[in-house]
Amino acid sequence: MREIQALEAQQELDQLLDAVERGEEIIIKRNGKKVAWLVPVAPAEPKPAASPEAIMAEFDRLREQLKLGPFNWEELKAERDDGRK
Repeated sequence: MREIQALEAQQELDQLLDAVERGEEIIIKRNGKKVAWLVPVAPAEPKPAASPEAIMAEFDRLREQLKLGPFNWEELKAERDDGRK
């Protein structure tokens, strides 16, 4: 990891960005104090879309993990409607 003064970083920004693009990390200092850290941005990797079956399986796994009982739409609607009275 390279450390550089702010004035030098201003003058060499293009070269610093090239170095960061190659994977180098650079710390920028002002008056000897670290004020910035240039690091490469990880490329965003698209996540494959999950199938409805996979989504439901994940919900079931989470429900079991949280010890939730089965979901009852009628109970939810009744609780919703009680708040409207």
